Amino acid sequence: MSADAIFRRSGEGAWPAPSGNQIGWGRYENEAIVFSHDRGLNWTTSRLVTRIGEVSADLASTIDGTIDLTYDQKQAVGGSRARVSSDEGATWQEEIYALCWGHGGRTSSIGLHDGSILTLLADVHGGTRATIWRPH
Repeated sequence: MSADAIFRRSGEGAWPAPSGNQIGWGRYENEAIVFSHDRGLNWTTSRLVTRIGEVSADLASTIDGTIDLTYDQKQAVGGSRARVSSDEGATWQEEIYALCWGHGGRTSSIGLHDGSILTLLADVHGGTRATIWRPH
């Protein structure tokens, strides 16, 4: 059973702290990252990686060890974006890569052997796009 179904059934209106995301359509806020150093028994405090309205993230790694977070921009001019970390997600570069404009949906990425990233963009209105890009 999904977390949505559990909370709806229990009659509660929000996710447990620290999330401010409301239940139902349009409850997106932003993406955070947490770490576990003991195989998932304990987790660090979450650190925000994206801004409000930047959600549905996916992580991929490249052969040089960078981590790439692709996500969907839900506000303003929508589309798929990406951020890059060269220290295993502890910090993120300021640069935001625009992978696709006017797209709304989900992204999924994989690192390729030449150091580039293949990102699939599944549109909410049907259809799929793809882009190959290389973080600097």
